[in-house]
Amino acid sequence: MRGPQGRRLGGPRGLRPPALNKQTTRQHWDAATGPTRTFHETYDKDSPHQRGLALGYLTRKKWYKYATTPMGEALLGVSCRGWSSSGIRKQDRVRTLLEHSFGLFVECSKKCSWWPGDVDRVAERRDLVPGSFCLYVGFVNALLNANFRGRYEQILSEAQRAEDVEEAEDAAEEEAARPRVSNVVEMDELPFEFAPAPAPAPAPAPAADLQPLSDTEDTDDDPMPTGGPSAAPAPTPAPAPAPAPAIPMPRRPPPPAPAPPRGSNLTRYEKRVPDMKAKFDAAPVVANLMLFEFVRCKAEASAKRLVYNAGNRAFTAQYEKFSFVSKWRDTIHPGSTQWDAYVELKGSFQERLRGMDRGRNRAVLRSEADIKRFFAQHQDLNYTVTDTNTRRVA
Repeated sequence: MRGPQGRRLGGPRGLRPPALNKQTTRQHWDAATGPTRTFHETYDKDSPHQRGLALGYLTRKKWYKYATTPMGEALLGVSCRGWSSSGIRKQDRVRTLLEHSFGLFVECSKKCSWWPGDVDRVAERRDLVPGSFCLYVGFVNALLNANFRGRYEQILSEAQRAEDVEEAEDAAEEEAARPRVSNVVEMDELPFEFAPAPAPAPAPAPAADLQPLSDTEDTDDDPMPTGGPSAAPAPTPAPAPAPAPAIPMPRRPPPPAPAPPRGSNLTRYEKRVPDMKAKFDAAPVVANLMLFEFVRCKAEASAKRLVYNAGNRAFTAQYEKFSFVSKWRDTIHPGSTQWDAYVELKGSFQERLRGMDRGRNRAVLRSEADIKRFFAQHQDLNYTVTDTNTRRVA
């Protein structure tokens, strides 16, 4: 275990922390708690009504902070400085150490209290959660009492052992990642240069053509001709072959047209619109028209294609006697949608709706079940739709 300066804080594995006594333990308590170390000067610790306010306490948050100070590291024997921003292994190791040690403080606070129920008194008067703080008596007994001292040293020993293993693994990783020195010299790093290759020797000139001797001439007395006749003209070079015709490069095929949207991309209301439209075309009555427009309103709202006005409302269809409205809800219950859809009735339809015991808004129908129930009780309103009796206004 090594501290910020590289010095081992806890010594070898299993080495006990520095010798503690009542005075040094009190110094650690005062440094860790600060202003909450004690309230004996303000409240009477011997009064049952004021004892919960007179006792000092140490919270888990302050213990975590104190462990990163030099005094806290000396008490624990383990370096905890900067653990929250370190690797995951060090975070787990330090968190386990602090949780186990603080849990021992809490346990000793309950078992070693001078008055039974001191922990509950402090929790009630200070508005603290039991288990989130410890008392001075628990802190001292965990460090000095022979019954708990062994457990505290075991917690520190396990933390030191884990830190030694982590240091050994880190050293092995650094050794494996260290680049190896090679004896092979790269070609671009040679300390000398090669001599340039010698130029090739020129080719010998061709000999002059000699005139051949005739069979009738006497060659014994005549001298050998020196120059001979002029050289014959060089043969005409053959014409260069015609270049091969250029091969056309194959053209890249055009990208395929985008596939039409799959059915899985549609909302469940959009999938129902064609069926409701076919049902209305087969039986064009008011009930089927209202069901079709109501489902279409939900489809538009679920696909987020509506534009809501200042009153958070959007109309998908308006007839003389009923309209289809979607309302945007700013605050919703968990699990529900952000929008709502309903049928707003007018005129004679609204007068008929007032006679139904609904227990909700009596001017609107909020579900398909409400629409079917309404026309089941008022079958005379379920007439065949024509341009005259059911005129659309928007």
